[in-house]
Amino acid sequence: MLTLSGTLLAAQRSSSGVPRVQVTLADRWGGVDRLAWERLYSGSESDAVHAAAMSGVAGALMRIRMETTDETLRYQRVASPGASSDFSVWENFGAISGVSGMALASRSTTTLLFHVAGNQRNVMVRESTDDGVTFGTAQLIWDPGGVTWWMATDYSTGGTPALFFVADSTLYWTKKSGGFWTTPQAWPYSLSSFTGLACRYIEGDWCLVVCAQDAGGASRAWTCIFGDGGAQAAQTWSPLREIIGAASGSNVTYRTPGLARPDLPRATFVEKYTGAGAYTRTLTTYERPGASFAASLWREPVPFDLSTDQGPALVADADYAWFTTPSGVWRASLTPTTVDVSLDVLDVEAEETPTHGRVRLVLDNGDGLYAPGNGPAIRLGAELSLAWGYRTPAGDETASAQRYWVSSFQRQVQGGRATAVVEAVDAWGLLEATRVRRQQTWPSGSATVLQIIQDLLTMLGLTVSVVSASNAVQTLKPAFTLSPNEGLATAVRRLLGLVPDTVRFADGVAEVVHLQESDASAYAYGTDHRVLDAVDASRLAPVNRVQVYGTNAIGDALLWSDVEAVGDRLQQVIDTTLTTGAEVADRAAAELRQRAVLPESARIGVPVNCGQQLYDVVDVTQSALGWTGQLFRVVALRTRYHRAGGGASYRQELKLGGV
Repeated sequence: MLTLSGTLLAAQRSSSGVPRVQVTLADRWGGVDRLAWERLYSGSESDAVHAAAMSGVAGALMRIRMETTDETLRYQRVASPGASSDFSVWENFGAISGVSGMALASRSTTTLLFHVAGNQRNVMVRESTDDGVTFGTAQLIWDPGGVTWWMATDYSTGGTPALFFVADSTLYWTKKSGGFWTTPQAWPYSLSSFTGLACRYIEGDWCLVVCAQDAGGASRAWTCIFGDGGAQAAQTWSPLREIIGAASGSNVTYRTPGLARPDLPRATFVEKYTGAGAYTRTLTTYERPGASFAASLWREPVPFDLSTDQGPALVADADYAWFTTPSGVWRASLTPTTVDVSLDVLDVEAEETPTHGRVRLVLDNGDGLYAPGNGPAIRLGAELSLAWGYRTPAGDETASAQRYWVSSFQRQVQGGRATAVVEAVDAWGLLEATRVRRQQTWPSGSATVLQIIQDLLTMLGLTVSVVSASNAVQTLKPAFTLSPNEGLATAVRRLLGLVPDTVRFADGVAEVVHLQESDASAYAYGTDHRVLDAVDASRLAPVNRVQVYGTNAIGDALLWSDVEAVGDRLQQVIDTTLTTGAEVADRAAAELRQRAVLPESARIGVPVNCGQQLYDVVDVTQSALGWTGQLFRVVALRTRYHRAGGGASYRQELKLGGV
């Protein structure tokens, strides 16, 4: 049950309550702003290694690239980048290595430009003290004695620059201290065939994305941290944490990552396939909201419409995120686009069940506001927030919103009335529509059921919270495999089948709930809150006996009233991860409750309870049916708002099962 104010509680119990709904549409996904990229420049520069930075003072966009025709370093500074800027003018900084990377960083009025000399070994730096307007001559940092490949750099918040680079098959780091660069030191890991580096100073440490091959020849993109005292001790390395990988022999490599934190950590990299039907595809991803970089909880990468071997550089200022390649510049506003459509709402119907949630919204389009180009654009996939409420002495009040995602949008004219119809699904709908691209395995003993569910939801950028949890969901560590092309909803349900817990979604967050017979009532109907109509039904359960077979243990649970009526209707479950009598007994009892006790057995219609949630226990008084504080559990709910003439109807239907 959602928390409601006293005035809102009083309004929903009043016979004269005036309905209010609040509906907003936002270009977000899972609470994260979807960046709407706008291409500002399309040039003819060749696809080559490059880097970018935003100036620390004036907001200039600085870019560097290698010109492939003569292997020279080209530099560009656009003072106030925008739609009318000229991104075609480059300054020639002279010969450089044709096989190596480059890097760029800026803080205050100082800009550092790193590249490799024409001998393909010497690590060089140029410094600007006037915000990237002019640079000094190139200075030698180090000669590793072998080929220098990739580079990445950033300043700490304290003003210390660090450079990371790959020489031969080893990653090195160096920092500038006391006006001099320290002797480069190797990191502690053994990777091969590096294909790119990216670095940003985030949360008090230098955070990196590294693309390379592991010892088995698999190509992967990892995150890791070089500590500066934030999440990682100074001058130590965190473990490597995989974002994405491809098996050895798959002809797939991951390369040329980008990393920035415009609002939360966001990364890009290129997926390159060299087999039949070869392609080069840019992928983007971001960390789950609220997660630290150290947690490395990244959404499953999604394609971006850009084919390039080198991938985009990713930078940000206070107002925009920027993608750049040698021949392209894109930007995306960091100002959230949210539209309140509440005043146009004619009809809303929302439904929530254990397996899905949906909403259908009808908006008044009589003034053509929702016609293309006239008003707020309603994009497919946009986030729809819906909150139920009433007019109260404190004003229009609502409960906290439920979150959905737009799955269809249409404009129509019927009977001379123009409307816009929006249909949206909850997070279950997103999970149902998402198929896994590669096999993932959690060996027995490696992660709890709760942790695996969190991993699966992270793939969609969604978060998990615990309302109540069984011991099993927090301690059971099963062997679990996610197969290619398997739906995420199916995978989550397979996991929930191992434990007595369930999941509901509240404002887009997956809430783990342990349903127990001892749960207390969260709300009362039929006393202060009217019951408009009610139905009581008795029916035989499809299953009245469950046997669970574990390893050398059997659990047996029966619904005796049904068994006595029709004999046993048996469901057998095999789960070799269960090894004790207590574990199989708990599983059998949970399975029986799900199959025989919780299914719908009653139904009531009521004025809308703005805080009602799925799986809440409620008590109902209805003397004609013999209910006096009868306990039920809400197993589905449908809420309807309809505005016509000068008033609005407001009704909620609750499907009820046993506790």
